[in-house]
Amino acid sequence: MLAEVALTFSATEMCPPNLSQVIVKVLVHTAQPDLAFTCVTTLTSTFLVRVSLMITGSLLHLYCYWVLGHFFTFELSIHQEHKLMETGIYSVMQHPSYLGSLNYFLGEQLAFFDKNSWLLTCSGLAGCNGYMLTCLLWALTAIMVHTLLIFLHSCMDDEDTMLERHFGKEWRDWAKRAPYRVVPWVY
Repeated sequence: MLAEVALTFSATEMCPPNLSQVIVKVLVHTAQPDLAFTCVTTLTSTFLVRVSLMITGSLLHLYCYWVLGHFFTFELSIHQEHKLMETGIYSVMQHPSYLGSLNYFLGEQLAFFDKNSWLLTCSGLAGCNGYMLTCLLWALTAIMVHTLLIFLHSCMDDEDTMLERHFGKEWRDWAKRAPYRVVPWVY
């Protein structure tokens, strides 16, 4: 993604010519650099989808961090003054931060197998058989998404167990009012 942003910047008038040449020299490693450069700097629907997923995922994660404040941690814990968040997005779903992480991850993965991605057009990894690399990336992405879903499900189960143990009936009542764990009206 950063390579694509750098190449796109190098194609603009804002980028000094000398810097543009350095960016292209460092990032484009193919037999047809002009074609690869054109592909990467072309705005596609896949690019827009993946950027949208990454931005919404990041914003959702930041929102959760902002709402929960010092209660937002990367390790499961209950603070002395801990309160159950039941308003805002937490009135609809139980784990919005995980949805943010999943959105970001999916957007990032889409970057790998877009036919205009830097990886497939400029890195030199695709060689003569870009199809094989694309298939390999799809397979790796499927494995990584599956692994991430298992991990997130485990984290949600652990978090729910801890919260139910601490808040008891208050948590159970909230879980009934906000029945969706990650994706509203789906799961």
